Amino acid sequence: MKERAINLSICTVILCMAIAVPSSAQVSLNGSLDFVMGGGGEEVTFAATEMPYDFYHGHLAIQEFHLFGYAPVGEWSNVEMEILSDLQGDGRLRAPRFGILAFNWTPDPGLFSLSLGRIPTPFGIENSKLIPHERTFLTRPLAYSWLLDLSDTRGYWPSAGSGGIYGVDDVGVTALGFEGLSTGLRMDWATTTGGWEWMLAITDATPSTSREWTNAFTYAATARLVHHLNDDVSHGLSVCWGSWMSQDPELVPLLGNPTKYRQTLLGLDGRYDWKPIEIVWEALASRWSAPRYGDTTFVPVNVAGTTPATTIPLLATGWVDVIWHFNESHGGYAAGRWDMLRPFVMNDPGDGSSTIWEMGVNRWSFAAGWSLTKSIHTKFSYSNQTLTLEHGQTHDWTARLLLSVLF
Repeated sequence: MKERAINLSICTVILCMAIAVPSSAQVSLNGSLDFVMGGGGEEVTFAATEMPYDFYHGHLAIQEFHLFGYAPVGEWSNVEMEILSDLQGDGRLRAPRFGILAFNWTPDPGLFSLSLGRIPTPFGIENSKLIPHERTFLTRPLAYSWLLDLSDTRGYWPSAGSGGIYGVDDVGVTALGFEGLSTGLRMDWATTTGGWEWMLAITDATPSTSREWTNAFTYAATARLVHHLNDDVSHGLSVCWGSWMSQDPELVPLLGNPTKYRQTLLGLDGRYDWKPIEIVWEALASRWSAPRYGDTTFVPVNVAGTTPATTIPLLATGWVDVIWHFNESHGGYAAGRWDMLRPFVMNDPGDGSSTIWEMGVNRWSFAAGWSLTKSIHTKFSYSNQTLTLEHGQTHDWTARLLLSVLF
């Protein structure tokens, strides 16, 4: 019933905006539809490669659908929305839902703005790329896409990333959020000289959670500072601190107040556009405080107690892209990426040992793209990765061909 109500409200918004378009040239709608064909190794999982297991032998599917709407409200403000549908872990499209839904106040366009609602998270260099066409590769970097053994209702849970369906079940969170969106207030400010940009957001949770909103009184602060040395070179610094967990009615009596568990993020990035070669990189570290969840309940501090024991997972991750723009008039490019994820040793109260709480990952990727027309774009991407386990190493790979239609 709830899903039907959401779908009905979304359809109503679309219909109202569509009716308004002919009578008001100010209201605009645009979007994209992305088709994907591909396959992979027999060990692929959505948690590790963004590809459902059933697709490893080859598939053709709609990967994502985005509809963007923009309507001015007075001279200095506007309403912005995004309705999206994307693949969930079992290969089916998720029900349409709001991605971006924000009220923007822009008294000085390009220099200062305030946004309230569901907004892009101002952390890192990749979160501004909302649709596949805008990304160099078909998979997001590991910081944004690798589902960790961390649950935003259970905490550190070694079974989080090993089962269930993304979009349906509790399958863990990523370090920076799969969709790159948060709910709250955001400020963007740029200087007229010196090439500085500053972004600040006060949201209901850190980027880890992918929930539209949390059901606890949680909060987080994210800040990003970018310096453009010139039009071709820029560097960025991002920081974030705040609550990352939400309440589960069945777990609250055992967990207590989830707002005391925090995530701290620090990131650096850079972009160098030395035509025809472009280099883009990002490195970040994340620290969580999280309760320890066992197979069926929280692990207590001591045998006689009921208070959940706290763990401190630490993670470092980063990636670098080298892109060759060999034909800018047709959007022709070829690119390579190296991506890594490294967990640190953690004291595990589950068995009292020091353990590496997550698998280490090395991923190598190749991509190439070409614009068939102004509105039709295609790109190919191949990735292979090595997962470091206690008993050795395992490999999985994916290959994808994407066709994007912009409208």
